[in-house]
Amino acid sequence: MHVRVRIIAGTAAAIAAVGLAVPLAAAATSNAPSASGLVMFSGVTTSMANVPTVPIVARGAFNDTGSITLSGGSRSHHGVLVMSQGNIRVTHTNSALSDENFNSTTCQFTAVERVSYIVTGGTGAYAHASGHGLAAVTFEEVAPRRANGKCNTSNNAAPVSEVTVFNAAGPISVP
Repeated sequence: MHVRVRIIAGTAAAIAAVGLAVPLAAAATSNAPSASGLVMFSGVTTSMANVPTVPIVARGAFNDTGSITLSGGSRSHHGVLVMSQGNIRVTHTNSALSDENFNSTTCQFTAVERVSYIVTGGTGAYAHASGHGLAAVTFEEVAPRRANGKCNTSNNAAPVSEVTVFNAAGPISVP
């Protein structure tokens, strides 16, 4: 299916951006001009857009909200998270498709990719941010059925539904 291609090709860039968002988002709280500590980041979208924007929340040492736009098909090792206190830049150092599964009974495709990331600064409250961590992105979609009841997994088959889940955590320092 076309989404499966986008998922595999665009996951690394998305994860890199998500991973950086978690720690940096925590440091962005306006009542903390400098901070360090562990932050957990999460976001979910059901958008079926080719380039969806995912709302995100950072919780832990600090709290912040923002979004990340996934670049379907991008093979970049860089990402930008747009948070309420500034942008956060990250670079992912490795990626691994940890799990990929297709259930032909339910027509559900699931892919999970995990990466490590390095925070490389940003703008605003995150201008001098640094840190690292681990991130995971889970993609799920349900394929349409053909007239005979079998799953239509062709590249041009539009999925019936999609869900993208982001989770990341790591220490961050914002001087």
